[in-house]
Amino acid sequence: MSEQTIRKFTERAGSLGARVFQFTNLSEAENFLSKFFKERDIKSVLVQKKLEKNFPALNQIFQPPVLDFAEAEKAQAGFMLADFGIADTGTIVQFYENDLEKLPGILPLVCLSLVFSEKIVESAEAISGFISRHLAQGKQVALISGPSRTADIECKQEIGVHGPAELIIILIEGKSD
Repeated sequence: MSEQTIRKFTERAGSLGARVFQFTNLSEAENFLSKFFKERDIKSVLVQKKLEKNFPALNQIFQPPVLDFAEAEKAQAGFMLADFGIADTGTIVQFYENDLEKLPGILPLVCLSLVFSEKIVESAEAISGFISRHLAQGKQVALISGPSRTADIECKQEIGVHGPAELIIILIEGKSD
């Protein structure tokens, strides 16, 4: 992906309140995450199953991870693997098989999302076929643009009422393999 597209994604995501941290490899991201969880004293992380499965080295960071629905409400942070990022809007795209897979991105107040630069596309149109096929199979798609925002009856904006108050995007150069 072009540096211009990555820069655009980072700027747009930042303008929506997300914090984007870029790393050249997964090892650098692991070091950042270890430090991040330690500094914030985060002891329980709800880890998306596909992230846990595809990147087992990350499991060392989450001790103990919160992995089942019964304990999900106790999670201090959620961690997931983004399927795509959209540069035009600074949006991360998540494909889900079922409702439980959504929990890391909507339940804890802090949501971290790992995305590889090869998965950043210029616009939603570039992945419309992927989205259409996923939805045609009866599965779910979420487009996440910054922390959860809502406004009360007085039009006062509130952050984190219906989802995470903080969205942190871990952007790694290159491919996920």
